Amino acid sequence: MIHKLYNKEAIPEFENAVRLDSNFAMAYNYLAILNYEYLGDKNEAQRLIDKAKRLFPKIKEKERILIAINEAMIKGNLAQMISLRDTFTAKYPNCLEAHEFMAAKYQESRDYEKAISEYQKILKIDPNYANAYNMMAYLNYYLRNYDLALDNVKKYVMIADDQANPHDSYGELLMNLGKYDEAIEQFNRANKIKPDLYFVQMHLASAYYQTGRIRDALGYIERARDNAVSQANIDNCDLSIVGLYWEYGELDKALAWNDKILQRNPDNLRAINNRGAILAMKGDLQGARIELNRMKELIRKKQNAETPISDNMKEDYSLWCNQIIGFIAMKEGEQEAAITAFKALADSSNMPGKLWQRAFLGLAYMNFGNYAKARDIFLLNLQDNPNHNLTLRMLAELYGKLKQPENQKEALLRFLSVMSGADDDLKVVREARAQLDKLLRT
Repeated sequence: MIHKLYNKEAIPEFENAVRLDSNFAMAYNYLAILNYEYLGDKNEAQRLIDKAKRLFPKIKEKERILIAINEAMIKGNLAQMISLRDTFTAKYPNCLEAHEFMAAKYQESRDYEKAISEYQKILKIDPNYANAYNMMAYLNYYLRNYDLALDNVKKYVMIADDQANPHDSYGELLMNLGKYDEAIEQFNRANKIKPDLYFVQMHLASAYYQTGRIRDALGYIERARDNAVSQANIDNCDLSIVGLYWEYGELDKALAWNDKILQRNPDNLRAINNRGAILAMKGDLQGARIELNRMKELIRKKQNAETPISDNMKEDYSLWCNQIIGFIAMKEGEQEAAITAFKALADSSNMPGKLWQRAFLGLAYMNFGNYAKARDIFLLNLQDNPNHNLTLRMLAELYGKLKQPENQKEALLRFLSVMSGADDDLKVVREARAQLDKLLRT
């Protein structure tokens, strides 16, 4: 069950296992992981790890190290977790877990080709190890090897067609490539196999909102909320609604939903970042700076915490403020500061998030009159996702500024094709239709 990501069903199975055998250390270990990663209950996870550790005299060294690795993860001590993984890999270099740990290490350092190589080694040991194909699909997507990514995920589906996650992964890759209808078909297959999976509902919501079907998207977010098992899940539902309204220009609604998150958790970095950026876009630069300072202080505390974090995470934290900085600079006419901030975000982001950060960078170039740079960035985005609606909207606006009506018409037609099923009252669609009608009349 745990390998299928049917976590809800896995918990009672492991609970039954430890009732039948109170010396089953690895069952306590897996229960601890589920409580930590799935339920978000760190205290219960540690209690279960402690039970597993009391059985150390009765189990093999290999299992003891695996349990210690998970304890370090639960305690948030990433440096110790990495060190223990290295120890495990040195002692047991030819087992599946060792290759998975090495793949994770390479993935964290963004050496995706080496991570793929580790999963290929796993497939030599076990040709039907389905998750290796799943992970290689995402890694090839990050490398922009899109045909290989689709080949990998199709093999994942072929091996485990009766499971929900292969169809969900296939759908996610199709969605990221702008093939929204095909993606929805795969998500619906996953949903039919396992109707209560939170992440499938969230992916359906994302596919619908990227094509302007806001009511459908909100409906699936509410279904995901019904299947949420942790506060983090609920926060992510609300963050998705924030992003939805933000993308379509309804900044007041986005801000209201974002503030609900901050009322529950004032230290939610993503929500603080959203609030600062949205306030800057609305012209409240003083409010934006307050959120920026709040964010900097929280990041400083995390970087200086007693529990060590990885160097990559420290670097990620240092970049998080750039979105607020970029929007403030854009409002103040500070071209270099805005472009530097957005470029840092775009360069450091993975796909598909990179598309959104590139779009902001292109917007900055466009606002400061560097139309050639803006066009290059928008066209690069469309190489990765030819149906990225935000990029198509911005490209149409750019061609309007360049007085290129034929190119503007083409961009508007492509945008309206993507949004053909959009809600009738969606403002950006109404505006695009009006712009196209005007161009066709002239």
